[in-house]
Amino acid sequence: MIKIVAISIITVFLSSIVKQKNSEFATIINVCGGVLIFMSVYEMFEEIMNFFIASSDELLIDSSIIKLAIKIIGVGYITEFTADIAEDFGNKNVSSKVVFGGKVIVCGMTLPIIKKLFSLLFSFC
Repeated sequence: MIKIVAISIITVFLSSIVKQKNSEFATIINVCGGVLIFMSVYEMFEEIMNFFIASSDELLIDSSIIKLAIKIIGVGYITEFTADIAEDFGNKNVSSKVVFGGKVIVCGMTLPIIKKLFSLLFSFC
């Protein structure tokens, strides 16, 4: 957490100094800071994913469902991050399209889970 806070403070500080002379360069600094934060939490995300996959074996849950759920969460985070970058560059139109695309992808990724739920429901009938 300290690493994220340090990156954030440095990014905000540098961006505010540079913004007075060149606002486009300040935006690039903000995006780079965001990328550094994203890269610093990636390892933790991978650790969380491995924990849930290992736990799924103990709880007798199909690990493919856990993996898919984690991928869906990842798509959500990446979509939001990408949309924020587009918005930082002043392109709200692209930002909204990225969010829409992310929603469609998440919808498509949930189809196997929905199919399993339907087959489970109809097996009781």
